Amino acid sequence: MTKLQQSIMLIKHIATGLMIPILSVLLLQKGATMQTLPLLFATFSVTVACMEVPSGIFADMYGRKKVFIMSCVLQIIAVSLLFFAGNPGSMALAMVFFGSGRAFSSGSLDALFIDQAMDRQGENILVKVTAQLAILEGVGFAAGSIAGGFIASVTNTYLSNLIVQFLLNITLVLICLLFVQEQPAAHAEQQRSLRDHLKEGKQLVLSSRRFILIFISVFVAGFAMSTVETYWQPTFANLSKMNNVAWALGLITFAGFITAILGSTLGQMLMDKFKGKWWIIYNICRTSLGVTFIIYALQESISGFLTGYGVIYLFIGINSVAETTIINKWTPGRMRASVLSLSSLITQIGVLVASVLSSLLVVYLGVSGIWAISGILVGGYALILIFAVKDR
Repeated sequence: MTKLQQSIMLIKHIATGLMIPILSVLLLQKGATMQTLPLLFATFSVTVACMEVPSGIFADMYGRKKVFIMSCVLQIIAVSLLFFAGNPGSMALAMVFFGSGRAFSSGSLDALFIDQAMDRQGENILVKVTAQLAILEGVGFAAGSIAGGFIASVTNTYLSNLIVQFLLNITLVLICLLFVQEQPAAHAEQQRSLRDHLKEGKQLVLSSRRFILIFISVFVAGFAMSTVETYWQPTFANLSKMNNVAWALGLITFAGFITAILGSTLGQMLMDKFKGKWWIIYNICRTSLGVTFIIYALQESISGFLTGYGVIYLFIGINSVAETTIINKWTPGRMRASVLSLSSLITQIGVLVASVLSSLLVVYLGVSGIWAISGILVGGYALILIFAVKDR
């Protein structure tokens, strides 16, 4: 990836990260209640799920640059709506635009930059590019989260985060319009009909057992990580017995992103060293992640809990590189944005299913039981996959 491409991806993730530590409290400040807050986030998730695949298809057929610029415009509209929001309806509308922007963003520039790198340097660059994308995501989220908390603290208002995010998205639009190039010749797909594109996508995914198997793995991972993100904060608060845990939660979130970055770097090293064993590496790390979940569920000390949290994100970083590399290796360039969007959609479905099942089962199983089940699903399925598909 070029320095310009890396800068664009970093700014994109920083803009997203700005809202991570403060979005819930901002919505509450705007008039949401503890009852309506989950509904607002559900609105976001459902919108993302509905728009993921259409946005990926649009990107493949009409250009990834156009779709990314559209995502920035949608984010600008969302930020503006939330800035002036004063009732649940306007906040819900803002979340719809946030979700649409997220969906149009996922896989658009990623697909373009991967294709351009492979055109310049060949297929051997794939591991390096996917690792760079994962690392930039982690660095951007970490930097954005720290900056978001600092900006809100210094200005004494959460609206400042919206203003900065607005300006960053304006910057991204201008940079893309002026400097990002996308060759029309690279998109012969534009000459094809939507029906032909959908037909090829269906054949690519459904006629290949390996795609079906890895997408089930994507679903299971989304399910498991949702249970961690939902319950780690209250679990830590109960274990720590601290009166004010806000600073600690922010620091742990930052540390999680850092360990994910380390995992992405380690993932690149493993994929480069064992070029013919990508599938094995992916599923061994997935199995290890499942075992870590089970051990994590048993922790009753702060040190054990924090260690488990860090190891989980380390394996998430490794698996992110391995999974994205494998999916991109199996996907022709003309279908790349569509397939990446489908993968993101399946993750979102896993998150939604986990949210529903966890809310029903946590009363009976407790958080530890939910995490143990997640570990069994992740690790058990990965063991099956080691023998189900031969790496190619």
